[in-house]
Amino acid sequence: MTGVSASPGSGDRAGCGLVIEDLVPDGLWEQVAPLLPAPKPRPYRHYGRRRSDDRAALAGIVFVLRHGVGWA
Repeated sequence: MTGVSASPGSGDRAGCGLVIEDLVPDGLWEQVAPLLPAPKPRPYRHYGRRRSDDRAALAGIVFVLRHGVGWA
């Protein structure tokens, strides 16, 4: 069995790459990536959440738009 090996809420995105690549193909990502701002450097003490992966965030937006589900 290949694919998902992460438990829900584990923070490990193993197996999610295929879904992200299906929603945001390489060609689309090559067009969108240059339009996104560069991440700001984090201060010495890292307060708050870590920055999420831009491609994963875009995949989430595409999923919501494609499937018509509501935001949580």
